Amino acid sequence: YATLGERLEYLEKFLGESVDKHARELEAVKVAHAKLANEAKAKDVQHAAAVERVSQISREKDDVAVHHASLKERVDYLEKVIGDAADRHEKDLLTVKQAHQQNLKEVDSLKKAHGHHTSMEE
Repeated sequence: YATLGERLEYLEKFLGESVDKHARELEAVKVAHAKLANEAKAKDVQHAAAVERVSQISREKDDVAVHHASLKERVDYLEKVIGDAADRHEKDLLTVKQAHQQNLKEVDSLKKAHGHHTSMEE
């Protein structure tokens, strides 16, 4: 058997080594924790930037949708105006053609009357 002093010396050495080992392990855990905390902060910054970009894209999409709707309304309006103008011009053209036909009839009638007058004078 070992003497009481040897046994005490062994225990002190064992406990000292154990404390040193645990201190090193604790320091390693602290370093790893600090590293993870820094990475988490970096991820938070990246996440915030991504959220802001998504918000920006969403706003841009909304702006495009509003512009698209506005553009569609404007095109619809122009198509209606052009269609109405085409209908009006078609009606006006028909009226002019009818008036022209009427004028041709009147000219023919005047020619016949003039021809009738000239043949009577002879």
